[in-house]
Amino acid sequence: MTQAAARSGIGMGKIIVEETVLDALHDSWDALVPTAITPFPFQSIGWAEAWYHTLGSDAHSLILAIRDEAGRLIGVAPLVVRQTVLGRTVQLMGGDDVTDYLDIVASERDVQRIWTAVIGHLLTSRERWDAIDLHCVPQWSPSHATVAALLSETMPVRIVQEEVCPVVRLGGSFEAYLRGLPKKERHEINRKARNFVRDAPSGTLRILTKRDDALAALPDFFRLHRLSAPDKERFLTPAVEEFFRAMTAAMADAGWLRLYVLDVDDAPVAAIYAFVADGRLLVYNSGFDPAFARISIGMVLTGMVIEDAANSGLTHCDFLRGNEAYKYRFGASDTPIWRVVAAATCDGVDRAIAETEARFTLAADDRDLTDAERSTEERA
Repeated sequence: MTQAAARSGIGMGKIIVEETVLDALHDSWDALVPTAITPFPFQSIGWAEAWYHTLGSDAHSLILAIRDEAGRLIGVAPLVVRQTVLGRTVQLMGGDDVTDYLDIVASERDVQRIWTAVIGHLLTSRERWDAIDLHCVPQWSPSHATVAALLSETMPVRIVQEEVCPVVRLGGSFEAYLRGLPKKERHEINRKARNFVRDAPSGTLRILTKRDDALAALPDFFRLHRLSAPDKERFLTPAVEEFFRAMTAAMADAGWLRLYVLDVDDAPVAAIYAFVADGRLLVYNSGFDPAFARISIGMVLTGMVIEDAANSGLTHCDFLRGNEAYKYRFGASDTPIWRVVAAATCDGVDRAIAETEARFTLAADDRDLTDAERSTEERA
């Protein structure tokens, strides 16, 4: 464990950057999350531990604790070093394959000086890394612009839009939300809900928030997830399943978890895995049984989830990464997320940026709509 003092700006005082480990921050890390610039479960120590111990086998931990002159923890930079095409690459802990928003854990007022100290610390140990590659930085966070500005005089650096997170504004009852939708979308949501009640009168919704209940439901969630689409079956490796189990326990214990399960005849036919934080419902993942596509269970459950969020007083339903077309049927608008790449050569940066741009321009899909559901909508 090493420490380095850094002056972060005129009149802002000296702060200490300390290399540490996950176990050393158990009592203090999560206390920062509710007031952080990105106050979501992805920034919690529980998320970091779940990822690092199940999916981070190729990553070397480089967690930086930032303290003020009095020794008070004011920020955490949860970093790792991984081998990528750019060489030894500094990234935010969490992995862009399973984490939708990545950021340091710091309040808005402290983001600038904490990143100044973190980048200063990294530049003093330049022999340990070759590149910095920050994925999934939120639009509202100054982190992407701040890091790029701090590195621009030292090495080639670029910012590129990595993807979008479609977000629905709620801010009222479910009825008020529906009134704000275009007529066609409102009609379709109501029609599907009525048809579901008619065709599946035994349908019931469960909302699981407790550790034991959620862990017991995970096998059904995994089954439904695999049934939904070939890409979801490929995604759900044994290591990812283990990540879900570890993460589910941590998220439930912290009070963030919402696992929605839709049953028909007492059998789970659809599920949406979500979190609640900072007035938002964060829709993380989903699965449904295509055998029930005729009653549009994917869309019906999404409507139920939004209804629960709206009537619970949440202000936003955030569908997280991906521009699947169904999200816009519920009135979502895009919020960009950003990638910051800095490397020793311009060629390395340009290759990384080109890869991101090519992936981002892929057409939207209907990931949670089957051909039968699309045909039904076309006939309506």
